[in-house]
Parts: sequence; structure tokens; C-alpha cells
Amino acid sequence: MEYVRKVAANSDDSGDEYANVPVPESGKSLGAVSILGVMLGVTTALIWFMVGAQLVHSFGTMNFVIGATSTAMIVGAIAFVWVWFSSKSGFNSDLITRACGFGFLGSTITAVIYSTNNILYFAMEGGIMINAIRAYFPSIPLLVFQISCGLIFIPLTCFGVKLVSRLMWITLPILFIFFVLIALRAMEMGGAPGFWSLSHSPDINLAAGSPVLQVMVAMFGVAAIGATASDFGRFIPARHAVIGGILLGPVFTLVTFLIPLLFGAWLSMTFEEFDPAVYFTHAFGIFGLLLVVITQARINVNNVYATAVSLATVANRLFDVRMSRVSWVVMTCVVCVLVLMADLYSKATLVLSIWGIVLISWVGTVFSDIVLNRYVFKLVPNTFLYGKEQLRAWNPVGITSLVLALTLALPLSFGLAGPLGASVAPLVAFAVTMVVTPLMAYLTGGRYSASASESVNPI
Repeated sequence: MEYVRKVAANSDDSGDEYANVPVPESGKSLGAVSILGVMLGVTTALIWFMVGAQLVHSFGTMNFVIGATSTAMIVGAIAFVWVWFSSKSGFNSDLITRACGFGFLGSTITAVIYSTNNILYFAMEGGIMINAIRAYFPSIPLLVFQISCGLIFIPLTCFGVKLVSRLMWITLPILFIFFVLIALRAMEMGGAPGFWSLSHSPDINLAAGSPVLQVMVAMFGVAAIGATASDFGRFIPARHAVIGGILLGPVFTLVTFLIPLLFGAWLSMTFEEFDPAVYFTHAFGIFGLLLVVITQARINVNNVYATAVSLATVANRLFDVRMSRVSWVVMTCVVCVLVLMADLYSKATLVLSIWGIVLISWVGTVFSDIVLNRYVFKLVPNTFLYGKEQLRAWNPVGITSLVLALTLALPLSFGLAGPLGASVAPLVAFAVTMVVTPLMAYLTGGRYSASASESVNPI
């Protein structure tokens, strides 16, 4: 998946020639539909199956559909703006964060968030790989799997990215065939009677709000889809910015939030097993095991690679520290082993709920800067600035918004205001960004978003 790998590697030393400069119109040769097809490869990740199983079994099928659709509308609208802006400007997520509220050095928040996001997903995707192997070799201690499944990515990432990328493209159609076969096997077993009428579990805490609201909380954990989509959207010609924003925003988000999660929930109900690694391995034996391992390996090679690049960006840009790519890969894999030991896979919905606060605060701040500050209130210049000589190192507009959103919402997510407070925390974070971002732009007169030769008067 070389193209995806390059897009993800937005760093000062990446192989992407457009990592630190906008993609010119002459370099935008891909159509929105083609890029949508590449992005839909994300929906094959088996973590979606497990998350869907947990959410549907906890909150009920129709509650999940309503909650996931509602969140998809919010996240999809944010993604539309990010993709539209990236298509118009040619910016990736790092350049967008620079220009839209954070400043040249402040944009390293993008690298920090990406690296953390990739490590978290490494842990969850790695959990699937480990469980598949344990289902076939149950006598081997768990710790051995955790260490080996973390450290094996040192040579794979340093020397085997192209090999794993080729395996990904070879196994992708095979994976879809296995999806069809597992669905046929499930139907032979009678399917999941009563799936669409499944109600919420009696064990859920209704004091945390309606089941729909609790589904929305968990689904906000993938709010970074908007930023990821913009890394692809910058290759869409500016004249197709609107259709690109629609396809890579609401359409992609809705498809991703519903189809793999509902399919995974239906399979889990049929096989009476939450973990796709287990029922794939039991259904297809060694072939199912190999498929799961190869699928998760290509996903986690990308996670390790992108994390190493992001960490190198932070160290280089903030502290002028330069180390070899291999050194960053080794450090990343050691961290991943430690995170694997925390067994985040079994706590995926909880992890996504808390992490979603950070993501929605970040993407919401940029969304507010683009929509409110530039187009609604015209508080900052509607220009596309990205260079070190054009921007301030730190922009208090976005940084203040992000910090205040996290300061108010994170304590809520940890139960400061009770279960209901935890459920509304993502919405509180987003609301804070919508208020504080334009307020800070007004108070600073827009000067932190203008170049030295520009001035802006507040409304």
C-alpha cells in the first residue's frame, strides 16, 4: 500500500515530495472516486468488526444505527470541510493545522496526535493478530505473543514495507472472498435471528444517557477520519473540491461507520463470539489464521511507519533532534509492546470514547477556523499560508481553543460530572471549539494568522 504509506508519512524527511509544500494543480491527477476507492480499504480492518459487535450487543441494533448515523453526520461535515480545504489549497493535514489556528511549530500537534492515534490502533489491531494465533496455539503464553508481535515489526518496517504492501494488495481480494465465505457460513448456521430487533443490554448504565448517545460517544473516537481524508483530498483537483469533500467526507464516513460494524456485529451474534480473529480462525483453520495475520501485519506496518515519521517530525521541529529512521522504528515498536501488554483491544470502546475527546477538539478547532474565522465572520485573511517565514511559530487561536476544550471535556469523560457528563463530553469539546476559536481570533485581531505584510481588522 505504497501510496497510502506515502500519504501518511507527512514529515520533514518523508519520501512524499509534497510533505511540506502544497500539491500544485499540475500534481493533482487523481479523481475523487479513485481516491474514495483507496480509502475504502480502511473498512477492511477487522477492528471495525469487533467494535461493531461490542456496540450493537451493548446498545441494540437500531440504537447503534441511529447513533452511528448521527455521529457520521457530524464527523462527515467536519471531514467535508477538511477535504474541501485541502483540495482548494493542496495542503495535507500538517499544513492545514499550521495555517488554520496553530502556527508553524504549533502544528506539531498534528504529528503528536497522529503518532498517538497510530499507537492506539496498533495495540487494537495487534490484539486481533495475537488472539488469532492464540486460538490456533493456545498453549503458548500470552506474554510471548505480545513481545514477538511487537518486535517483529522492527524488521518488517525497516526492510519489508514494500513486501507487506505487495502482500496487502494480493490478499485484499482474497480478504473479500473470505468475507463472502464467512457470511455464507453464518447463513448456513441460521444467521442471527432477531438481529435487527436486538435491544440494549440490561447491564448498560442508563444514567449515562440514552443508548443512542452512548453509541455516539464511542464513535467520536474515529473523528480523525476528517484529517486522514484531507491527506488524500489534497490530490483532488480544486474544481472537484465539493464532490471530493462529499465523497471523502459524509459518504466515506457513513459507509465506514455502518457497513463493517454492522457486518461484524451480525457475525458475532451468529458465531456467539465477539472476536473476529477467533471465529475466522475457527471457521477456516490455518488459512483463516494466515489471512488475519497478514491483514493485521500490513495495517500495523503502516501504523509503525507513520508513528516513527511523526515522532521524528516532533523531535526535529521542536528540539532539533535528528536520529535515523531505524532508531525511531525501534523506539516505536518498544512502545507498542508496552501498549500491547495493556490489552487495549478488550477495552476498545472505552479507549475510543476517551481518545475521541482529543480528536474532536483538534479537528473541531481547525473546522471552526476554516468555516467561522475565514468565511462566516472573516476574522482572519482567507489566504493559504504555510511557510516558516509566513507564519508565527505559535498561534494562540487554535492552541487556546484546543487546550480549553480538553480542559473542560476530559475531566467530564473521566466521570467528574457523573455518567451523563462522560457521555456529553465530546459534544462539550466540540461546542467549546466553536466558541473559543472565533473569540480568540477576534481578541487577537487575526494578526497571528496573517503574514507580516497583511493586516486584518476584527468585525
